[in-house]
Amino acid sequence: MKPFLSIGEALWDLLPDGAVLGRAPLNFAYRVEERGRPCYLVSALGDDELGKRARVEMASKGIRTDLVGTVAGEPTGTVEITLDQARNPSYLIVPGVAYDRIPVTARAREIAAGSACVCYGSLVQRDPRSRESVLALLDAASEAERFFDVNLRPACYTAEVITESLARATIVKLNDEEAKQIDGMLGIGAGDLPGLCAELVERFPVHTVVITMGKRGSYAARRGGEEAYHPGFAVSVADPCGAGDAFSAAFLLELLGGASMDQALTAGNALGAIVASQRGATEAVADSKYQDFIDKARRNTTSNEEAMDWHV
Repeated sequence: MKPFLSIGEALWDLLPDGAVLGRAPLNFAYRVEERGRPCYLVSALGDDELGKRARVEMASKGIRTDLVGTVAGEPTGTVEITLDQARNPSYLIVPGVAYDRIPVTARAREIAAGSACVCYGSLVQRDPRSRESVLALLDAASEAERFFDVNLRPACYTAEVITESLARATIVKLNDEEAKQIDGMLGIGAGDLPGLCAELVERFPVHTVVITMGKRGSYAARRGGEEAYHPGFAVSVADPCGAGDAFSAAFLLELLGGASMDQALTAGNALGAIVASQRGATEAVADSKYQDFIDKARRNTTSNEEAMDWHV
């Protein structure tokens, strides 16, 4: 079984009630492993106490750390997080940390070349040093699917980074707010989500675009005109951190396993909803709970036609 490769930041989220190890690349790697597929995390930690704690916690959660480097003299990454009354997070991302200097080893290139899918985002590319590492691994993974999880964070990306990342991607995920930003940034001027997806597929080597829309579910489009929409699952949100990464993991595993886009969206929404309903981005989700949720949860009544009419 070919592994997945997840490139990017591994850091501590400093929440009001304590520090939690996470961020998209790490959360994604954890969920892929949890669902039974090998996934290597490519990142970097400092040689400080937070870095040591991170390695211990990663190992306890079964996250592969073979390709997680240690950068002497640089602090392990942190993010200061505040939650509003609806528990929606706001982030203050600390610059000048270890994951801004992710090393590329021969072993990392070898695994990238043999991977089924390489996953990357924009935050890790805020520093030229880690950006070079991301691009080097994407070049090594020319035969793999390349999943760009856009994840726009204020002051942590440029139009050039986004454009070059899209130019190397085969599958792209973004949320509805990011869709508006990308639409303006690239001068697309699409009137709706299907129009934006069609333009991204036309301009770049992307064959599938998936857009998450929070409580309104998710929409996906594939080259050739295939579309799918799922209205999502209603849950009581305990902690939204990590829900989008869980969605990505389940969606990709289903899609690359030969499932239809509708089945992939159902799986992504289900795992994302379960993770949002529990505390912590890397709290375990049993296979039985995941499957039971898919089988029993009710869909809302939003129609496909209504979903297609949303503007960017």
